[in-house]
Amino acid sequence: MKKHKIYFTALLILCTSALLLSCAKKEECDLCGEMGICEERDFWDEKILICENCLDDFKEDDYDLQTDQEKNTSFFGLNDEDKALRRPINNFFDFTIKGNINKLKDLAPSAFWENLELKNDVKITDIKSSLEKEFEDQLQILEKEYGKNLKVEFVILDKEELDEYDLDDLKDALKESYGISEKSVSKAFEVEVEATIKGDRDEDTDEQDMTIVKIDGKWYISTIFSMLSYYAN
Repeated sequence: MKKHKIYFTALLILCTSALLLSCAKKEECDLCGEMGICEERDFWDEKILICENCLDDFKEDDYDLQTDQEKNTSFFGLNDEDKALRRPINNFFDFTIKGNINKLKDLAPSAFWENLELKNDVKITDIKSSLEKEFEDQLQILEKEYGKNLKVEFVILDKEELDEYDLDDLKDALKESYGISEKSVSKAFEVEVEATIKGDRDEDTDEQDMTIVKIDGKWYISTIFSMLSYYAN
């Protein structure tokens, strides 16, 4: 009888653990972009979510740095600053190419969206709704040209940190145009990116210049704020 009781207790624990695991909230990994059970980790003075698949690589310390720099495409092996700068670029391409509407909120800080609602009487949910059909049409056009399974690969070719004078000019512009306080802006880079859009049939490569700015501890592409404002109109 005692053996049966122990067996039943062990079975109950296993079933409960499995139930909790299946009910665990799935979130989008900030590294690979896939939905999964994520852990919050400190990364380049901000918090990011990392799924179980990426966690082992994230903790690894002995990356082959020289090999990764030659390939220039691997996330792991880049320095922390380059990894941080890649996140807003990933969000941008997920939004514009893949049509991931949920990435919209990650393209600008909360102060931007609050100012937009105040000036234009438009909420971020309104913008999402208006873009859904447009993005569906755009995806069909891109798939017709490049094929299915669209993805974007990019390389940061060059980056240059804004000096104090240029950073002050950027702060003034962000405050005047988007209501972003000057004290929330701490650093910015001019970044040259080579991006390749790929599908099953074809691919195309282009270079883009971006200004990536740190606002309230997170990085955003400030040069797309005007695009977001256009969507609001």
